[in-house]
Amino acid sequence: MKFWYGMCLTAIVVHISNAANLNSRSNRSVGGPDAFGYSWIDSSEENGPIFNWIDITTVGTNMNLSGDDVTNSSPINLPWPFPFYGIDKMNFRVCTNGFINFGSSSVAYGNTTLPASGLPNDQIAVFWDDLTTSGHGSIWYYYDVYMNRFIIEWFEVQRYGQQYVYNTFEAILYPNGRIVLQYLSIDSTNYSATIGIEDNNGAIGLQTHFNGAGMPITNSRAVRYIPPNDLDTDFAPPVINHIPLANTDINGPYTVSANIADENGNVSWAILYYSVDGNPFIPVEMENQMEHSWTADIPDQAGLISTIEYFIVAADDADMPNRAICGAWTFNVVIDEERITNVNAVQRLSTRLIDVGYDLWTNNDLNATISAICSLDNGISWTIIPQTVSGAIGQNIAPGVGRTFTWDAGEDLPNVNISAMKIRLTACQNWATQEMVLIPAGQFVMGQAGVTTPEHSATLTHNLLLGRTEVTNAQFLDALNWAKEQGLVSIVGDYVQQYGMNLLRINESGLDYYEIRFNTGTQMFYLQPGTYDAGSWGPGHAYPGGSYDPADQPAKFVSWYGAACYCDWRSQMENLPLYYQGQWGQIPNPRNPYVAAGYRLPTEAEWEFAAQYDDERSYPWGPTTPSCTQANYRPSGYCFGWTSPAGAHPAGASGQGLQDMAGNVWEWCNDWYAVYTSSPVTDPQGPSTGSYRVLRGGCWYDGATYLPCAYRYYFMPSTASRGYGFRLCRIP
Repeated sequence: MKFWYGMCLTAIVVHISNAANLNSRSNRSVGGPDAFGYSWIDSSEENGPIFNWIDITTVGTNMNLSGDDVTNSSPINLPWPFPFYGIDKMNFRVCTNGFINFGSSSVAYGNTTLPASGLPNDQIAVFWDDLTTSGHGSIWYYYDVYMNRFIIEWFEVQRYGQQYVYNTFEAILYPNGRIVLQYLSIDSTNYSATIGIEDNNGAIGLQTHFNGAGMPITNSRAVRYIPPNDLDTDFAPPVINHIPLANTDINGPYTVSANIADENGNVSWAILYYSVDGNPFIPVEMENQMEHSWTADIPDQAGLISTIEYFIVAADDADMPNRAICGAWTFNVVIDEERITNVNAVQRLSTRLIDVGYDLWTNNDLNATISAICSLDNGISWTIIPQTVSGAIGQNIAPGVGRTFTWDAGEDLPNVNISAMKIRLTACQNWATQEMVLIPAGQFVMGQAGVTTPEHSATLTHNLLLGRTEVTNAQFLDALNWAKEQGLVSIVGDYVQQYGMNLLRINESGLDYYEIRFNTGTQMFYLQPGTYDAGSWGPGHAYPGGSYDPADQPAKFVSWYGAACYCDWRSQMENLPLYYQGQWGQIPNPRNPYVAAGYRLPTEAEWEFAAQYDDERSYPWGPTTPSCTQANYRPSGYCFGWTSPAGAHPAGASGQGLQDMAGNVWEWCNDWYAVYTSSPVTDPQGPSTGSYRVLRGGCWYDGATYLPCAYRYYFMPSTASRGYGFRLCRIP
């Protein structure tokens, strides 16, 4: 299944002004050093800072300082120790009156010359005057992690008693103690303000402006304060040139190339950040191919309709590296597209019938499978599967405009309030299908002398559909990714979970034999060959160098809960009733498996009947003792040493053509385990509770003892082993 997501990048808006447009230089555009060693220079000087306004009002945090003479009650932490007059500052306060304070909570509105013994001390006077945010204006802060700088912005603040004349300015702090102040828009009719810095006791300070004297206060001006230990004279960031990637319908990876150069030295590093469908940005280190050429790959997004956004950050090799950020760019990946649009749902008057309409678009105009899921709380949680439906839902739905189906919500949800209901549809053409084999109803002897006793008569009154093979990795992967998109599963440690139960193990330190993995970048599961070689077994032993396709291998490392959840996912994908629904304690009662319409695991009576159908043979293929041509097991040494592709032993097929009913992987059954009795049974469901679930069929690492059709095994349902899998079952 595929979604089309709207994409919005949180971007910093940058305004760049050429210093040549400022007032002509004067001898008031540099100053210092003070007694500590700080000096300053403004943007009208040749080596001064370039005015480069950074608007953080769309990405930063609003401090909500509203009123006159206000500061934040609790200090705000900085992302790193900020050295200021020889002392590392860990947090700060901001005052509406235009200054940053590292010590007191002063709200002094009467600006003075610097330094001065009276409060506030330990301050950066960005534009200290009697200012207010009462009725208009705001103050913001933001940590720009990519450029490693901290920004505080006063946005459209007014002087006290002077309405409709706004002042916007900001301070930018760097981890080495460098400070840059920027003035976007300042009242040009009133020069009352103090600009400068001051130590913690008011003994040392560096004044840049006071009430019209000193640096001119003009729009689009910047001033840099340089600490004594900042000897770097390279303030120019690298220049990034890049031709954005275009929309594509081909498989990745997608290579991003850029020409990155620095006029004063070398480029130290460059990082590509990319985001898929609005997910968090993922960093990829770019490689320097030659001279100024840098490249990085965005991983393959094949099989998705994806919007990919990316940008580049680079730094030079200066003592205090200057960083450049370039982007953001967007391109779309559209591959194997299935889309549902214009979904609408209308409840019929005086009924609980809901008519659902939609338009369906598919790749090559092929038919698709449509499934539905509903929310009763306006989309907060999605838990309801429509069961009583008719119309264009389920398998083999033709694409086109105006497709409709009807859901009888009164039948499925009697006495449930549906006023806050939402419905979501999904479409897929390419789910890995499961071939099912019909097993007619009948009677047989369950158990076998010398294998499992006591023997007893068992009657099955319903025909049965059983998977021709064990569920494969490809089939499990399709349903698992579908479940992930629906928000049904989560990753907890090394496991996939639903209902708080471990369903599937996908990782284990030092053991590379898990074939279903999870990509934290794309947030999707994928297949990868295992390489673990234990010397006589393992995927690396059976398939040297990982030279195999894991798609056709049987799904393993699946707990009983994982097998049961897969059955429900498959039912939901095909719009069939769900059998399990996480209600493990109610199996088998009150839901009789023999009349359930959705997918489930076979009862062990169904499994044994199908394996020996219909002559009560000892093995699925007949009476002859096993060999490696008939089953993947361990006679003395391993036949293979790992699982083989599902259906790879046709000589071992059952009378109805079922593959791998002996060997390859143990297969979970629906029943709790209990000791047999000699009494005849009809449609047996097993006990209503227990500690262990039944497994049948043996596996690749077990001997011939476990291969007879009647052999029973059992284990805890939470176990996810390299030899445990399952096959699907349902009633026709």
